Formats: sequence, C-alpha cells, structure tokens
Amino acid sequence: MKKIFFIFLATLSVAKHSQAQITFQKAYGGTAYDVGYSAQETNDSGFIITGGIRSFGAGNEDVYLIKISSDGTLQWTKTFGGTNNDDGYSIQQTNDEGFIIAGTTTSFGAGNNDFYLLKVASDGTPQWTKTFGGAGDDFCSSVQKTNDGGFILIGTTKSFGLINEDIYIIKTSSNGSLEWAKTFGGTYPDYGYSVSQTNDGGFIASGETVSYGIGYGDAYLIKMTSDGNLQWSKTFGESSTNDLGNSIQQTNDGGFIIGGTTSPPSSGNGDVYLIKTDSDGTLQWSKTFGGTKPDYGKSILQANDGGFFIGGYTSSFGGGPHNFYLVKTISDGTLSWSKTFGGSVDDEGFSFQKTNDGGLVITGWTNSFGVGSYDLYLIKTDSNGNSGCNETNPNTITTTPTILTTNPATQVSSGGIIGNLAAQTGSGGIETTLCFTNGVNDFQNSKSEINIFPNPFSTEATIEVSSFKSQVPSSKLEFKLYDVFGREVRRLLFTDNRLLITRGNLASGIYFYKFSDSTEVIGTGKIIIE
Repeated sequence: MKKIFFIFLATLSVAKHSQAQITFQKAYGGTAYDVGYSAQETNDSGFIITGGIRSFGAGNEDVYLIKISSDGTLQWTKTFGGTNNDDGYSIQQTNDEGFIIAGTTTSFGAGNNDFYLLKVASDGTPQWTKTFGGAGDDFCSSVQKTNDGGFILIGTTKSFGLINEDIYIIKTSSNGSLEWAKTFGGTYPDYGYSVSQTNDGGFIASGETVSYGIGYGDAYLIKMTSDGNLQWSKTFGESSTNDLGNSIQQTNDGGFIIGGTTSPPSSGNGDVYLIKTDSDGTLQWSKTFGGTKPDYGKSILQANDGGFFIGGYTSSFGGGPHNFYLVKTISDGTLSWSKTFGGSVDDEGFSFQKTNDGGLVITGWTNSFGVGSYDLYLIKTDSNGNSGCNETNPNTITTTPTILTTNPATQVSSGGIIGNLAAQTGSGGIETTLCFTNGVNDFQNSKSEINIFPNPFSTEATIEVSSFKSQVPSSKLEFKLYDVFGREVRRLLFTDNRLLITRGNLASGIYFYKFSDSTEVIGTGKIIIE
C-alpha cells in the first residue's frame, strides 16, 4: 500500500467578487492497472474523466468513466466493455448534459481493433454505443463535438486507404449514425491524433506522416471542408528527427497551434514541440522545450492571456523516471514557466484542459501514488500551474529549431463499417487524496469583511472583522491558524471585532487561517510571517 498524503492548503483570500481557484491531486482505481486519458470540466463545475481499467469490469481492460465534484470528491464510476480490451481515450460533455466517449475496442466490431463510440446520460447510464472500422486494426484517438450536434472522430486505420496505416476521420450525427468517413495519407504509415472544428465550419487535423515531408516522420496538418474534402495539407519537421503533431487547436487569430514531440531516432531523446501557423498553415514560428532526456508533448491549448499551455510528461525533470510536465508560454512561444507533477516512481500525463477559473485539469496515470500498480491520476491546478503538492519548477531549456515545411499531395479515400452493440457496465474505484487547496479568491459571499494588517508581518498583526450579514456576535467567532501541513498551530477567540495575533515561536513562512462561528465557516485566507 502506497503512502496516502493529505495536505491542507487553504490559499484563500476574502475578495468578495472574484472566482475561486480550487486545486487538488487525486488518484482513482483499484489494485490492478488503471489509467486516465482524458478529462473535462462539466457544466456543474465538476469533472468527467475517461480511461482504461483492469481492476473492475467485464474483461481484461474496460473503458473507465469517473464523475467527481468540483473539489475532486468521487460521485460515481462506471465501466464499459466486453470480454477483451476496451479503452476510452477522449471525452466531451454533450448538449443534453450527458457525455460522449471515444476509444478503441477489441470486444466488439468488425476487426481486431475498432473505433468505439459510447453515449451516456448525465448519471453515466448508457444510451447507445457504436463501432466503426473494418477487418484490420482501427485505433481511435479523439472525439470532439461539432456545431450541428454531431461528433468528429480521428484515429488510424489499416482497414481502409492505401498501403500501411492511414489517418482515419469519421463524422457522425448526434445519435452516432455515420455521415462520412475519410482516410488521408500516402504509401507509408500515417497516424491521426487530434481533430477539431474550425471557425469556417470545416475541420483541422494533426498527426504524423512517414509518407510525406523531409524527415523520418513529420508533423502532419490537414485542413478539410465541412464534408471532409481536403483543402490543403502541410508537413513540419527537421530532416534528422521524428516529429509528431499530437494535438491541434485553432488560435484566437484564426491560425493554428500544434503541440507534439520532436526526437532524433538514433538517441531516443526528445523535446516538447510547439508549432504556430497562420490560417493557411504557413509556419510562423516553432519552439522546443525540455532537458537532456526524453520529454513528450501530448496536449496543447491557448491560455486566457493569449499564450499557450502544452502538457505531457518528462524524463529530464521531476522525481521519477517520468513525471507530468506542463509548459506555459506567452503568445510568441517564449517560455513563461514550467512545472512537473508526480512522485519518485513513474507518472505520465496525457490530457490537459482549461477550466472556467483559468486553471487546468490534468489526467494520466501514476505508479507513485494510489492503491494499485497504476492508478488514474488527476490534478487540478490554478492559472499559474500550482496544485498544492508533488510538484517542482524545472529549468526548462528552450530552442528555436530550423523547421522545414512541405505541401504534400495527400491522397484521400473513404470507408467505414458501422456496428451497434450493447455495452456491459460495472463500477468501482478507490479514491486517494494527495492534497487539496480550497482555492484562491474564494468565499465571494463571505458573511464578513476581514482585514489583516500588516500582512506579511514579522512580530504581530491586527485582524479586524466587520459586522456579519447574519449578525453573529463577534464574541462567538473563533480564529484558527494552520501550517502548510494542515497542523493547527494557534487558536484564539474574538472578544470584539479586533484581534491581535503575535508571532511567538512561529517560524517564517506561509500560514492559513479559518474563521468560524458555532455552526459554519465564515471566511478563510493566508497569512505570511516574514
């Protein structure tokens, strides 16, 4: 049994008209191999996560679905699949408050591996499932909602297209009915990883191509019309590297940002790769981030300030063979800061998504924490990448590579067999809390105005509390002070609306306070002792 950590970190202020930033780290799963591949904030401010689970379910590995509250508290879990291997790689909340999950199945379908699309209600009850593919191997990487209420899926097919693997893109209606299917690629292997709808109603896709470009493998960018017809395609890379476009997003200026990995095939060392283009796919700039060992970029998104978050996992930094890796840049790709998350064993991050408070929800798997050999690992950060524990600030190295682009004559074909099936369901999972932070700028409906001056202080400070909205007498208000490990170090009672706190034997550092009356917490916040 691994050590279970709990650190109480209440980095709160009492600003009355700002938004909370709750942070935490959690692990979910059983005693076997359980992983997370995709997470998203839900309309109720909670989170939905999908992945694969071997601890529970009907087969060797089943699709794992977890719903949690805004503070990471487990609400329910579901498993879906058959007697073989089934995984959920991507999830989105749908317009009816339910969820759409895309992954790969060997339990159902027409071939060895098929695309697996599941629609469930808001409580996880299955509504319908579909498979797409042929007699070969077809692997799904991602699903996104489309403007018409349907779905766009991307992956890789060996059932259709030309020789070897091709990028496989499927468009469905809102009930999973196939509308069209396309393959893109050449005579060598080509892989599809990410797709999204563009402002003009078409689609943009990214992946990796060996058929085209100038390197061992190049990042591959494909622009399509709304009916899947090719508009243009681009490759990006260097002649001596393998370059992957794992994630794609349209940017605020109408261009595109690609996140992925670049690595020399001989050494195996890699860097996180960031590529920015204009709306026609013309290269504007590119950057790499990492250290002296392999580092991998899996997910890209534009931040609220116009910069970018790119996440994945790293061997160069952190405490284990792999740790979650998060890089923040400004709008031109210049490094702002970077973070690692994890423990001393092995932790890999796959999905990084923005939340409404400006932070991020991150998921992957951990072998450092939890109750099994691997557990699903979920991290909620604030807008600066802080989560509360198990994190470092690495010295990321940035380079500007000499990237080359080509305009390949991408070949397009179509194909797809659709199957309907009944999902088998189960449930299970143990929740492990690694740390929890009750948020910055919380208690916007606080019953009192609380002023501490000076803050920071070196010897003493005055705490002043205004009248409460509920007219609670100040004499009934209790003040508690905690250190960063959640240990109570001071407890005082108010006699009027002012209280003097002295340093005494307290060491320099950050402390967290809580005001409460006899029935509820009135306010919380942070005090710094110099």
